[in-house]
Amino acid sequence: MKKKTQIFIIHGGMTFKNEKDYLHYLKTDEISLEKRVKWTGEYIDKALGKNFETIKPCMPLQDYAEYRDWKIYFERFFPYLKDDIILIGNSGIRYIFRGLN
Repeated sequence: MKKKTQIFIIHGGMTFKNEKDYLHYLKTDEISLEKRVKWTGEYIDKALGKNFETIKPCMPLQDYAEYRDWKIYFERFFPYLKDDIILIGNSGIRYIFRGLN
C-alpha cells in the first residue's frame, strides 16, 4: 500500500477572554487528526484524492499571532507528522480578539 502524502494546512484563529485561558487552551486542548467538515476541507480532500492525508488545525489568534503561541500549538502536532510533508498557509476567516493582557 502506498504511503499517503500528508498536507498540513494552517488556517484561522479563535478568541479567548484572557491570556490565562488562552495559554491553558494551547497546552491542554485535545488535538485531533480527524477531518473537520468544512466546504474548503471537503473540496481539498476530494480534489486531492485518496493518496493524501490533510491535517487542518485551527491555529490560535490569527489577528494577534505571536511566535511563542503558535510555536506551542504547532509543536504538539510534530509526533504525528511524517517526512516529506507539504505545508500550506491560508487565511480567509477573520476573528476579532479583545482583552489579551
